[in-house]
Formats: sequence, structure tokens, C-alpha cells
Amino acid sequence: MFPNKKSTAVTTGHKAQRLMISGQTEAIASSAQQRIYMHENLYFSASDLSIYNIMVPLQIKRGSVSIEHIRSSLVSMIQQHTVLRTAIRFNPMNNQIKQNILPLTDDIYSYQHSRGVSTLEQLDHLLTNETIGKYFDIENGKVLRCHVVQRSPENHDDLLHESDLIIFVIHHIAFDLSSFKPFLKAFERACWLNAYQQPVLTIPQYIDFSLYEQTLLADTSAESKMNKARRFWANLMHGYDWDKIQNLVPNKGQNGRHHSGRGYTTAFTIDQDVVDAMMLFASTNNVTMFSLSLACYYAFLFKLTNHDDDLCVVSSAANRLEKEIQDMIGVFINLLVYRIKIGPNTAFKHLVQQVQQLSNEILVHASLPYQQIIDSQGKREKNVLPSIFFHFIVPAPASYAQARIWLDEKIRFDPDKPQVAIYNMPFVYRLQSGHTLSIKQLRHALHLTVNKHLSLHTSLHFDIEKNLLMQRVITHEDKHNNKMFSIIETTYEIDEQLNEILHDEKRSPHLFDLGQGLVFRCHLVYYKQISSHGLLSDEDVVIFNFHHALFDFPSMELFLHDLNQAYTTGQLLYDDNTNLRYLDYAVIEQQMSMTGASMFWLDTLHNCKLDQPLSLPFDRYRLSNEHRTGRGTSISFDFGQDLSHDFLLYASSNSISLEQLALAIYYVFLFKLTNGEKDLCIGINTHGRYRDEFNSIIGMFVNAIPLRCELDPHLSFHNLTKHVRDIMINYIKYSYFPLQRILNQHSNVSKPAFLDITFQFLSSMRRDEKNEIMIGDSQLSLLPYSINISEDEVMSKFDFILSFHHDLNLDEISCTIDASLDLFNT
Repeated sequence: MFPNKKSTAVTTGHKAQRLMISGQTEAIASSAQQRIYMHENLYFSASDLSIYNIMVPLQIKRGSVSIEHIRSSLVSMIQQHTVLRTAIRFNPMNNQIKQNILPLTDDIYSYQHSRGVSTLEQLDHLLTNETIGKYFDIENGKVLRCHVVQRSPENHDDLLHESDLIIFVIHHIAFDLSSFKPFLKAFERACWLNAYQQPVLTIPQYIDFSLYEQTLLADTSAESKMNKARRFWANLMHGYDWDKIQNLVPNKGQNGRHHSGRGYTTAFTIDQDVVDAMMLFASTNNVTMFSLSLACYYAFLFKLTNHDDDLCVVSSAANRLEKEIQDMIGVFINLLVYRIKIGPNTAFKHLVQQVQQLSNEILVHASLPYQQIIDSQGKREKNVLPSIFFHFIVPAPASYAQARIWLDEKIRFDPDKPQVAIYNMPFVYRLQSGHTLSIKQLRHALHLTVNKHLSLHTSLHFDIEKNLLMQRVITHEDKHNNKMFSIIETTYEIDEQLNEILHDEKRSPHLFDLGQGLVFRCHLVYYKQISSHGLLSDEDVVIFNFHHALFDFPSMELFLHDLNQAYTTGQLLYDDNTNLRYLDYAVIEQQMSMTGASMFWLDTLHNCKLDQPLSLPFDRYRLSNEHRTGRGTSISFDFGQDLSHDFLLYASSNSISLEQLALAIYYVFLFKLTNGEKDLCIGINTHGRYRDEFNSIIGMFVNAIPLRCELDPHLSFHNLTKHVRDIMINYIKYSYFPLQRILNQHSNVSKPAFLDITFQFLSSMRRDEKNEIMIGDSQLSLLPYSINISEDEVMSKFDFILSFHHDLNLDEISCTIDASLDLFNT
């Protein structure tokens, strides 16, 4: 479901696909590209003229501009808009016409500089040559030409002055008439920036439209946009004799296959009184001037063909319905077939109304490519649709995990008076004795790592119009001179000062700004004074801090790996064409049906009182409108060597995992604590990376799910553990089903109580390789520390949580109970 190559839309039967940024460099050519490629190669390959040149001439009106500046701006524009360096080739291996974005080279475009074009005759000759000249090599990506013309023969400087020309010529396979505005806007912007730019993935490229189009065409749903269009066009063209159109062309069969490209044009002007009469007719009969003009053309053809009553003509449509492509350079134009049958006694007024109705119907289905419209067999794609990752660097829906964290901060904890941050994730490291780190190299490595992983500079904001939490990748352009993350430098002299800094990193609610995409920070804490020689020593501390909405614990391994590579090599290589992004995951997650999981959770939680809290021995109760303080109390105890041994032996002897055994014990504990409540429902967090493809993405995948156990008090503990094992296997199997969708199945539940009573099982080594990291040649150790708000208080985001911890070194079990001081006394 998640291929290595990223696609641009999510395929579902009943949800509208959207054009997304893919980052791909290879794809099947769009239908418009294929049509132009085939037409030119089949009919005009032998012609000495080019029929698909589109000329965009610009004239300097005032002032002057450097010719070198024009050329560098052109290069920048080609770099930014990949359709201007895209090759179109036929692949005989799979019988497909493909497009391939090529790297920017000096010969990827045509460039010419001329002087002395002073007379109108010379200028007319030059413009004619630009219009019909064969300058392009579309199979090698050369689709753009720039001709700089200095009109005066005496002008030998490197500047264009008043009346001089900049003539762009673009092959139609990369450009249509609607591309004029975005093309000129792009060139103007490149001129103003006055700098060569690296490619950025902040705008959709033409290849993304091609992938989007392929997705639409492949949608097998009977009610899909394209299948509706196929049925319409099949009905419209049913029974039409395609050979009849040749009757208009004398001796068509003797002309051979190739066309010369030469022709004649006759123009005439319609008198103003006729135009006035046409406009009056159109307004009176509520028809468009297009329909009226087309009806006139049908009447003309009717006479020209000796009263042929089944007429078919072709017209073009811009085909830029989607907002994302309205400002895109490329070829979108589609050819539409207008077929109409004229009765022998049809009045002209009736003909116009008939044409108007036909036009309205055609425009609804104008996106189906011309090739498929004229396919008399009406073939349809039978292939299963691929899945598609939406990178979004245009706004995309936040993932369910992101939305849950964002809402939890906004709703459960007072956003106006936050006392303790519950979703800061600081990782504290200290260099080993004798090791040092270059601060300059570390800064550079951090920038490379953050740039690679979009989640580390992604904002979350609530769209009121869509009633949806959205995520958006923040780019350097968005930030202007501001940084996408912060690097802070402070000093300490005594351990108490360092502890206060560590506590602030964990508990301060003012370190991050989700709305601005500030979700990562690096804090360099120097011993006594900031280093004057640009090195971190073993007495200094490095803190990497992340907001949990964009980062989870498995993400840290990826972050450290890339940070080390960037620090060591000074670069961070990655291919955005093959890397799945978190935005892609979020978009696909929103579109997945998850029918099996939906049925499982609906059945599992049937008749469960999700909004009824367990009857724990609270010392006080929280008011319904009272926010959490985040303050808690904690108690820890060890099982000891003997009890731990028995615990481990029981699990291995009964084919049950340690986590399942610990959960069974927790259920028994809650049964006793609640004075015999038998329907016990608690919460647990799962890692959410249920596909291997997710393991290479930095992001937030954690999902919270309910664990319900309908406990039989007469059941033996042995049978209870088996029951817990069986239900937990299914819970984990369907743990990818987002919490929000579970809760949506129970719309009457306003406040799910199971999220307040939580279970956690951890296995770790107190001193192992995971706590020792390498950055370059230097080794750093992860510092364990406990966040105490005060001497007797800890941070707690749950009402009650029992955590089991398996120390793999000692092979012993310990427990920690954290409880909210909002409800319990210490």
C-alpha cells in the first residue's frame, strides 16, 4: 500500500482525490503530453517546420537590464519549474510514453543573442523563424528557447535597452496558452530574486498533475469522475462513423501519412450590426456566445457537406479546474468532441438551444482525455489503484496522532494558563571524558538534519472554514530571516542550576510554537562560560528537545543517525523521490477505509460505558469545567530478585509475554481497588508504526487505544492471563485504527474516561549501547533524570498510570505508579 515511489493522490472509491506534491522525477506522460508527442511524431516528423512552438515575446519599455541577469534568471526559472527540463520519450519495453525530469545543464535549453535587428522586415522575419523553427529536442528535455535581441547595430554593451526584445519560445508539450501568466510571473520573480536557487519542494510540479491524472483515470469506482465521463462520452459518440470526417478533405487518401505543416488562413470581420444582433439573440434566449457561434459553424458545415445531419467537431478546453494547477506551467489543454444531430426541419433557435445543452453537459465531463473519448472500445483500467503520500508542503490534514496531541493540550490542559508542559521531549547528552564536539559542525549538521525531515519544521493550525486541523511544512521562504528551529546557549556553575535548566526544558510550556512550526530546539549548556574555542567539552551538556506532536521516541534513532552522518561528512544525502514523508502518511491515513478494524472496535466496545470513570479511591474530584494542572505524585517499588524470577518463569512457562502478564496483574489490581468492578477499560499507547515504511520517517505515530477486559471474578488467575493474552493480541492487531475514529463510533460519549487510567510496559537496559551515541568521533551518554516539579511532585498527564519496567541487565521487574494531585493526596 505504501510503494517506495511517492504518488500524489489517495485512491478511494468515493472520496475526491487531490493533487499533491510527490517529488518524483519519472512518471507516465500526461494525456496532453502523449497526444502532442504522438501527433508530432506520426504526422510532422518529416516536416521542416515546427507546428508546436509557442512564442512569448517581451519588449523593454523603459530602463535597461543586464543580458547576463536575464540568462541567470532564466536558469533559475528552469531549475524551479521542472516541466521546462522534462524529457518525453517512448519506452518500447512497456509501450508507454514517459516523462523524465532532467538535471539542469547548459544544453537543456536553447539560447541566442542577436544584434542589429533594426527594420520591421528583419524583425518580422526573426519572429516568423522563432514561430516555426525546429529548435527543440523533447526526447532530451530541451523544450525552452530564449532569444535576446538588441535592435541597434551600434549597441555593443551587455545591456538591453528600450525597444530591445526577450523572445521566449516554448514547445507546446510543456506549455499552453494558460501558462502565459504563471510563466511571466515566474520569470519576473526569478529576476527580482537575482540569485540562483536550488530546487525546492514547496510548489506542485507538472509531473504531480500527471500522477494525479493517472490516479483519476485508474479509479475503478463506478461513480468515479472518470467513469462517469466515460459513460457520457460513450453514449454521446455511440454509432458515430469516424470515417465521415474525411469527406471534408479532398483526396485525403492520396496525401500519405505525413503533413507538411503548411496551410492557409482566411480572416474576415463580422459587421458590428451582426455582432449586436448575435449578442441580443444570445441574451434573449439565455445562451452563451460560444454556443451561438458553434451553432453557426454547424449550420455552415451542414451546407458544406450537402446536408450531413450527424456532425462532429473538436474544440479545446483549458482543463485547469483544480486550484493547484491554475498557476502552474505546463500543458493541460484537452480536446473535446462536439457531436450533434440536426433534424431536416430543425429551426436555428432550436439548434442553438441544443448546442447550449450539449456544451453544458460536455463541460461537466471535460477532464476525460481526448484519447479515451475517441476510444471506440471504451476500454477502462482494471488495475487496482496505488496508494499516494501527501507531502504536504501545501496545507494537508494533520494526522490523527497529531490532532490528538494538539487537542489534548488545548482541551485537557488550560491553554490560557499552562502550568506544566506535558508534551516536551528533551534528550540530554554529555560528552564522555576527553571527547569534544565542534559547535560549528554541530550547527551545520542540525540544519541539514532539520531540512531533511519535514516534521521538524511543520506547523499545525486549525482551519475554521474546513473545521479541520491542518499541517503545513514551513520553508526557508516562509521564515524569511527567521530560523526554522532554535539553538540556545546558556551556562551553569553548580548542579542545582543545571537541574533547573533540565526541568525547564521538560516542563516549560513556552519553548515551542506549533502554529509557527517551531517544534525542535537545541540547547547547549556550557560549564561556567560559553566556549571561546568553538568546542563542547565533557563538562558541557547538549539538549535536543522536540514537541511530541511532531516526534515520537522511535524518531530519535533516525534523528541521531542523520545528525551523525551530517556532522561527519558535512552533507546529508537523501532522495525525496523515494523517501516516504510524514505528510504522505497523514494523507493516506485520512483516506483509508479500515473496515475490518472499524468492525472489531465497534464489537469490542459494545455496551461499554466509555464515559464512566473507574471507582478509584480518589481523595477529591475534578469539576467538569476544571482543567488539569499536570502535577502528580509518584511511588516506585521493585519486585526483587526472587519475585522477578517467578514473574519471568511464569510468563515463559505459560507462553505469555511479560507485557500480557503485567496487564493481567493490573486488571486484578484495579478489580480490588474499585471494590469489584468487572468491566474494566483502560488506555494504552501503541507505537503506531505498523508498516516497515514508517520506520524511516521522523514523526508522530503513537496511537492511544482502549483495553477492555470483562473480568469474571470466578476465573482462575491462570485462565485470566490466557484471556488477557488473547484479547491483547487482537487489540494490538487493530491498534492502527485511530483513537478519534474509535470515539466517533460512540458519539454519545463526550469524555472518554479510559484515557485517564493507563497502562505501560517498558523493557530497557540501564546502561546499554542505546544510551551511548556517536557524533563524529565523539561519544556522548544519555543522562537519565527525573522531572520533579517540586520536592514532592512530579509531572503527570494521566489520573492514574501503572508502569512496569523490565531491566534487561538485571532481569528484574519494577513498578511505578503516577497519580494526579488533582485527585489524590501524596
